[in-house]
Amino acid sequence: MIQKIHFLGSKTIGLRVLKLLHEVSPGLLKAAVTMDDRLDSRTEYTAIQEFCQKAGLPLHIPQGRKQAEELITAERPDICFVAGWYWLFSEAILKLPKAGFVGIHHSLLPRYRGGAPVVWALINGEPKVGSSIFQFTPGMDDGPIWGQVSLPVAHDDAIGEVLPKLEQAMLDGLKGILPGMLQGTLAPVEQDHTQATYCSQRSPDDGWIDWNWTAERIHHFVRAQSRPYPGAFTWMDGKKLTILKARVFPDIYDGPPGQVVRILNPEVMVTCGDRGAVVVELVEHGDAVVPATQVIQSIRCKFASYARPALVEPVPG
Repeated sequence: MIQKIHFLGSKTIGLRVLKLLHEVSPGLLKAAVTMDDRLDSRTEYTAIQEFCQKAGLPLHIPQGRKQAEELITAERPDICFVAGWYWLFSEAILKLPKAGFVGIHHSLLPRYRGGAPVVWALINGEPKVGSSIFQFTPGMDDGPIWGQVSLPVAHDDAIGEVLPKLEQAMLDGLKGILPGMLQGTLAPVEQDHTQATYCSQRSPDDGWIDWNWTAERIHHFVRAQSRPYPGAFTWMDGKKLTILKARVFPDIYDGPPGQVVRILNPEVMVTCGDRGAVVVELVEHGDAVVPATQVIQSIRCKFASYARPALVEPVPG
C-alpha cells in the first residue's frame, strides 16, 4: 500500500498531473519537486509555486540532478510520479522508492521510444497517436506499462490540435488507474520489446523541407511541426520562410520540385517530387503570420530543397 507520493515535473503537463494527484490522493501526496525553468517560454514555474502554496504542499527546487537525487534519498517516498522532467536519474535512485518512478511518454509504447514521439508519428502519417503511463527503468522508455490511451488522428490534424486532446486523454486514463496503482490491485505489464521502434530528438534545423519528397510527406511534415513547434521551413530569396499550414493537391501536377506553379489567392501551389503538389495556405515571414500570397507573389519563385552542408572544409590545393 502506497503511503507517500512525491511528484517531480514542470511545464503544463507537470502542473496538470500535480493537480490530479492532489485531487485523487491529497493525503498521500507529500511533496512536489520542480526546476527553475523560467527562461523557457513553456514554463509553469510560478503556477506550480502558487498551487503548492495554496495546497499546503512542500515544494523543492533542486539546482541539478545531484540535489534532486539527494532529496529523493532523504525523503524516501514510496512512489514518484514524473511529468515534464528533464534530468535523468541513476539506476540506484530509480530503485529507491518501493514502487519506483512512474512517468508519461506520448506514444503507444513500445513504438516511438525516445524523443519527440508525437512529431515523428505525425510526420509518418500515423492514423492514431497515444500516451503510455509506464515504469522508469535505466533503458530508453522500455519499462512495464501501467496503462495506455490512444487517439485517432485525422489526415489534416495539426500537432497543435492533437497535443491538447492527447494530454487530456492521458489525464483521464491516469485518473482511472490511480486507485489501483496506489492500493496495489493493479500491476504493470511488460512491453513486447520485439515491436520496439525508436525516434530521435529534433532541433529547429530539422524542419527544412525537401521538395523532392512526395506531396503527402510534405503535408505531414508541415502539420507535425506547426505551432507550438518552430515549424517546417524553406528558403525564398535567401530568407527563411516557415510554412504553417498546407494541404495536398489531389491531382497530378508535373513540375520541378519546389516550383511555385499557381497563385490561388490567398494560397499558392508548389510542386513536389512525385508529380504531386501542395497548396500552401499560411506562412510565417519575419514576425508576421500571413496568407501565403502576401509573401509569395510570383510563379517564378522556386524554393531550395534540403541539403546538409559539408561537414569538413575542403583543403586548399
